[in-house]
Amino acid sequence: MQDYPFTFGIPLPEGIPTKYDNHITRTLSAMNGQFADQRAFDAILAQEDVVLYEVYELERPGMAGELLHGISIVH
Repeated sequence: MQDYPFTFGIPLPEGIPTKYDNHITRTLSAMNGQFADQRAFDAILAQEDVVLYEVYELERPGMAGELLHGISIVH
């Protein structure tokens, strides 16, 4: 967790923050049961377990005045 002053950059075109505390990668297999067309889901998953999105979390203390935020990348 970063202390005061709390700053980070978001270099483009990647959009990955220069500082982060946690990186979450969500693949298609982790989303089973979340889509209306299960047959389409199964067909795509049989070909490849693609990455759907990533989240870069930036932790802050759980107190008044702190702003929780992160960067999400949808593939």
